[in-house]
Amino acid sequence: MSDYKFILTQIKKAIHNYQMIMPHDFVAVGLSGGKDSMGLLYLLHELQIHSHLNFRLCAIHLDYGWGNEDELSLLKDFALSMNIPCYIEKINYPAERAVSCSVCARVRRGALLKKAQNLGVNKLALAHHLDDAVQTVLLNLTDGGRFRSFKPTIAYPEQNLTLIRPLIYVNESSLIRLKDEQHLPIIPSHCPLGECTNRSNAAQLLSALEKTQPHIKQKILHALEHLEADDAWVK
Repeated sequence: MSDYKFILTQIKKAIHNYQMIMPHDFVAVGLSGGKDSMGLLYLLHELQIHSHLNFRLCAIHLDYGWGNEDELSLLKDFALSMNIPCYIEKINYPAERAVSCSVCARVRRGALLKKAQNLGVNKLALAHHLDDAVQTVLLNLTDGGRFRSFKPTIAYPEQNLTLIRPLIYVNESSLIRLKDEQHLPIIPSHCPLGECTNRSNAAQLLSALEKTQPHIKQKILHALEHLEADDAWVK
């Protein structure tokens, strides 16, 4: 099975298991321009065409003013090549205010939710994948002593919005191959913090674990999905 078909199968599984997308939903993809979000937009468009789900699709890009106009044009052109409207939302967030990954993530999520609500969107899709989820587990274990990660879906009833992560079952390596196979355009990250050191350490730990446990990511995600209070202690 090709990466394209395999990833679509995994997305369909996530959508079914967590009821992420229903007929007549209006879905916005948070489009950063990296391989993950560009891949998600491409794949949801394919799902829109080839599945029974009758949903609308758009993209939202947050412009911090750190990039350039050519990159914004690339994003718009990529979306419009699939007849998907792409909304560029300029936000006032100077680079010197970027003090940590977690702070930036909260700023980004808040801005995306606000724009999505203004557009009448009811589902906001983010491109966090399986590696992100498992790395977050390792970060929480090593830094906070808790076994937890982000949820595949988060409801915001006061805004009539649900945040969804359709790539929750998808390996990052599959998304890299998809980018190469489908020649997906990407724009470089302009994050002033560079790569998150803690997350990079978690990725290295995960890579080491995979050498002896090839399916460790799927097993950790399975544990997250089925964790009960009684599971914490061996009787």
